[in-house]
Amino acid sequence: SYTMTARMMVCLSWALVLIFDHAPRGTGPPVTKVLSGRRGARLRHTRGMDRQRISQGSTFEQQVGYSRAVRDGAWVFVAGTTGYDYGSMTIDDDVVAQCRQALVNIDAALAEAGAGADDVVRVRYLVPDADDFEPCWPLLREYFAVSRPAATMMVVGLAAPAIKIEIEVTAHIAHS
Repeated sequence: SYTMTARMMVCLSWALVLIFDHAPRGTGPPVTKVLSGRRGARLRHTRGMDRQRISQGSTFEQQVGYSRAVRDGAWVFVAGTTGYDYGSMTIDDDVVAQCRQALVNIDAALAEAGAGADDVVRVRYLVPDADDFEPCWPLLREYFAVSRPAATMMVVGLAAPAIKIEIEVTAHIAHS
């Protein structure tokens, strides 16, 4: 239920606060503290860094209420990105074509944040069918050739049956 999901998110947020609050300054993502109030939990940014929100004009961003990417200091968080061509709001049937377009979308978001594929430190691959992952390996190997980020692949249900892969990345800009 929505209430249970909200409670789980608050618990996860507290866990992240506990983890990152004990990290030496500058070694982890900016700390966010959870504040409780009459209107539910809300987040407060505590390090005072400038936050840049990046949009690619996807109708999903407006409908759901999220940013394609957020840069906070030297960290760039790119939301789960699919193979939609956001200009035409179309998606190819082929998983490799979807993977290629997702990387194009990610690359554009990273570039707008002043980062690139070489700055990626973490990647998550979400696929509804595990057999669809291996055909994407050559593209992924090429795109992440320099950064070789920590990676996880998960088999999950995605938002629409047409979506065969979703990719989420976190980048750290060392020269920031």
